Amino acid sequence: LSPKESKTNKLNTQSINQTDLWIERENIKNQIDYDNIVDPLNENQVNELVEIILEVYLTGSEEIKIGRSTYPTTYVIDRFRSLNKDHICEIINALNSLQEPVKNIKQYLLVSLFNVTVTIDNYYKAKVAAMYSEVS
Repeated sequence: LSPKESKTNKLNTQSINQTDLWIERENIKNQIDYDNIVDPLNENQVNELVEIILEVYLTGSEEIKIGRSTYPTTYVIDRFRSLNKDHICEIINALNSLQEPVKNIKQYLLVSLFNVTVTIDNYYKAKVAAMYSEVS
């Protein structure tokens, strides 16, 4: 989220009581099957992703900047509502495989969360095709 959106987000979050925040956080955890993917090695990573998703759900902005593009918040939320445990696991696997440090990790994670729902199938198909070409 941009600094302007972060300020708006803080204002919006302040107007929501702690119970509502807890409920929304738990809804996200249920959505991604948190209990079946979290372990002592990835707990902090998964929790950070949950918090980024929560920020998006609670933003008061009409638009959200993701990478170099700006999207209507409702569109971003719709995409985030389709996230599941496979998507979260893929993002964590990709993070753990990075060869270079990421300059803006929060923006990187936001872009990853946004893109993973529409790229995961092609990613795995390409990976399988590459494995078969190595065997041949």
